[in-house]
Amino acid sequence: MTIKSISTIIAAYALLTGVTTNAATTYFSSNFDGTVVTNLGGSIGFGAQITAGNLNAGTATGTWTVDQSQATPTSKTHKMIQTNGGADVSNKALRLGINTDGTMAANTAVVTANLTSSLTLSNPISVSFDYGIVSTDSGTRTTYMTGIDSSGNRLFQVGFVNSGSVKQVGYFDSKGSWTLIGSANDLSGNNNTHWNASLMKNVAIEIGVGSYDIKLNGASMTNGSGLVFRDDNASGLSKLQLSASIKWTGGAFDNIVVTQVPEPNSLALIGLGLMSLFRRRR
Repeated sequence: MTIKSISTIIAAYALLTGVTTNAATTYFSSNFDGTVVTNLGGSIGFGAQITAGNLNAGTATGTWTVDQSQATPTSKTHKMIQTNGGADVSNKALRLGINTDGTMAANTAVVTANLTSSLTLSNPISVSFDYGIVSTDSGTRTTYMTGIDSSGNRLFQVGFVNSGSVKQVGYFDSKGSWTLIGSANDLSGNNNTHWNASLMKNVAIEIGVGSYDIKLNGASMTNGSGLVFRDDNASGLSKLQLSASIKWTGGAFDNIVVTQVPEPNSLALIGLGLMSLFRRRR
């Protein structure tokens, strides 16, 4: 066996198994664009009811669970899988809008995004998504994303406040204390209308071994200092729960992607093993 043969075998193995030394592996990916929408009439425009089937149709990797059933929308401000307004049905988002049904609380999921595998904290995990404000008024409405491990422990719990004066990101710490970070108008969107793709902000939750960071449009909101996990014994990430503080909430999620950087030395170990075999055979 020659060095060239070994290189060929390693390359073939990487191709067959998908193992890479520098690219992240995707464990959840949903942009809702594959969901079939219909014209709901009048100013409502095009949309689809929030069901597991409709959510999964717009999801490339992973699956959805609807924890609290949601009725067919009858207003453009209601919860739904919604287009960007007008006749363009190619771009869609998940809107937790006015008349979100069920029990409303930070820890009570409306829908859950299930990863293809439960991830440990051995390597960095990234949760990225776009978020936009919809339907603002004087009341305070908050939508939440909570990361859960395979044992049900909360890894993080991030919220997005939507009121007349505050449109801001916040989080719960391990003691259950709620803290707003950034500025009062960091988030943006439309008032009492369809979500606007051009006004959505990218949020990234970058998770390390013992803490995580929240980034807004690529900039750290914690100055890189890191935040403690929601539950002290959280050990990884298995699913994402979306919830709301009150029935009259207003926020749209899009392009939800969960990735993890794989072990950097997977192929290196294979190569070393083959090199060792090559030397012994010589």
